[in-house]
Amino acid sequence: MTLLLNAGYHLLVYLFILAVVIFIHEMGHYLACKKLGIEVESFALGFGPVLYSFNYWNTEFSLRAIPLGGFIKPAGIDKSPSESSSDEYFGKAWYKRLLVAYAGPLMNFVLAFVIFVGLVFIKDSRPQTLANTSTNISHSVTLSSRICWYQISQTYLIISSKLGQHQNPGLMGPIGIFQAVSQAASSWVEIFSMMAAISIAIGLFNILPIPLLDGGFAVLFLWEGLTGKFPSKTVVFVWQVLGIAFLGSILLLATVGDLGRLLHP
Repeated sequence: MTLLLNAGYHLLVYLFILAVVIFIHEMGHYLACKKLGIEVESFALGFGPVLYSFNYWNTEFSLRAIPLGGFIKPAGIDKSPSESSSDEYFGKAWYKRLLVAYAGPLMNFVLAFVIFVGLVFIKDSRPQTLANTSTNISHSVTLSSRICWYQISQTYLIISSKLGQHQNPGLMGPIGIFQAVSQAASSWVEIFSMMAAISIAIGLFNILPIPLLDGGFAVLFLWEGLTGKFPSKTVVFVWQVLGIAFLGSILLLATVGDLGRLLHP
């Protein structure tokens, strides 16, 4: 019974962390669209069948059955720039769409920074100095900036080094993330530290120029900015197929690594 309760608790923590990180990511895209005058048809947390939905600000918000991601659907996302109206996604200039693409990962970095600021500030505060001072806040902001930059730079260095040596970069899939969350679920400090780390990882992964990710869309928009013309539907289709193949390979590699760590801790 204890093992079952622990597993249930770890699953709830896992879903909580993913929900917050994904929600903040998609909210970055959503708010950028709204700020730029782009209507958003749907905002989904999760994939698959809809469990619950409501409408607000001309958008259908939904909670879905598969909690492994999320998405927004801007109006006119399936149209070409020549077919779009001014309040639709492709009716906006390429650089505005570029801002929308990068707004999601940016919000992941902001989330991690805010979490670290809070954790450092609480750690530095003492009961005898309740007056939570400006010196403490300044120190928290400075140290949190360093922590975020260290995690970002080290992640890139480790992955690029392993890839350069033709080694498995040690990516974690859903199983590996669940294992890591289970190990960190003993205190709320560790839970939020893990949330910050996962948020940074998702932000970094999404800015990479990989088709279907935010960085992949950014490549298409930058190409449009350089050439004055958005790539043809054929090019976009091939780009997306390559993305599906690459992301499928990454997921398979990560899952194999997860299972290896699970069977041989």
